[in-house]
Amino acid sequence: MPNNYPPEFRRQMVELVRAGRTPEELAKEFQPSAQSIRTWVRQADLDDGRRQDGLTSAEKDELARLLGVSRQGYYAWAARRRCGPSARARRDAELTERNRVHHQASDEIYG
Repeated sequence: MPNNYPPEFRRQMVELVRAGRTPEELAKEFQPSAQSIRTWVRQADLDDGRRQDGLTSAEKDELARLLGVSRQGYYAWAARRRCGPSARARRDAELTERNRVHHQASDEIYG
């Protein structure tokens, strides 16, 4: 199956977990990863008011609307944040550190 599972399929997975099946069992049988299923259950719990430790889907949509980004854009941004700094940000930090070292070595005259 593709990475983008239909909402009805996700709802069915959530219902099966709530009925006692484990995400690992469902992953073997239906192919999405166990982590994806756990994520769907967590989001459904937030949406249904069973949890309070995150944003509901409606809140995420409203935030994206206020920020002027699409839902896909929001998720791309969130994924980048989880991956850590970009290669460019790491290179910039390295260059900044090299400049700082040279600046200090020159009695703060150059750099």
